[in-house]
Amino acid sequence: MNEKHIFVSWAHADRRLKLALMDHLRPNLTILKSIDPRWWDDTDIPVGVGWRESIAARIARCDLGLHLLSPNFLASPFIMSEEVPPFYGENPTKAGIPVGLSPIELDPTVVDAGGVVDFQIFRLEGKFFSQLRASGREEFGRQLALSIRNRVLQIDPWALAP
Repeated sequence: MNEKHIFVSWAHADRRLKLALMDHLRPNLTILKSIDPRWWDDTDIPVGVGWRESIAARIARCDLGLHLLSPNFLASPFIMSEEVPPFYGENPTKAGIPVGLSPIELDPTVVDAGGVVDFQIFRLEGKFFSQLRASGREEFGRQLALSIRNRVLQIDPWALAP
């Protein structure tokens, strides 16, 4: 199995939505072949351990960053200065997938999003996760799992077979 480390970046004010998304995403990604996901977010930091150092170390080690976009996410100075730049902006060094958790302004001339909105944001049929009901949320998790698998395995679903 191909072990992949996935760093999950999210705003604590979005805890309920993050947990709901992960409830749909985890099983859908776990059942896919060729990938063994290893999730990490800041709730995994042990008590008494420096959180800034832990986050920086996990970003350095991860194979993919999953960024759960919302107004709360974009309003967080720490997220925007520490968790976004390695993945987006002028000189990204890591692979990232921005995920539409709750609606944000997508026009970069209107919102300062650290370059995140210049990348394709994962949404389901143009809808953010929070805008979907139960069956739509399940499909969101299924499609996002496929997108994560393709990204970490560097599979282009539109590439023509040789």
